[in-house]
Amino acid sequence: MNKLEYKSKKCIFIEFTKGVKGFRLWDPEKRNAFTGRDVIFDEESMLREKSETEDKAQVELQIVQ
Repeated sequence: MNKLEYKSKKCIFIEFTKGVKGFRLWDPEKRNAFTGRDVIFDEESMLREKSETEDKAQVELQIVQ
């Protein structure tokens, strides 16, 4: 690995850590949790997933009525 290669990796947010400046994250490849400070959240995918689940809930409500 040289200094110009990407060093980022996709992880799953677990929680905010108390007393530490950082976020608790889960690395699915290494199967371990760690604290990271330089985190970029993909808000677009989080909103898309939320809207998909809301659409499914509305469809289920329409079927029940």
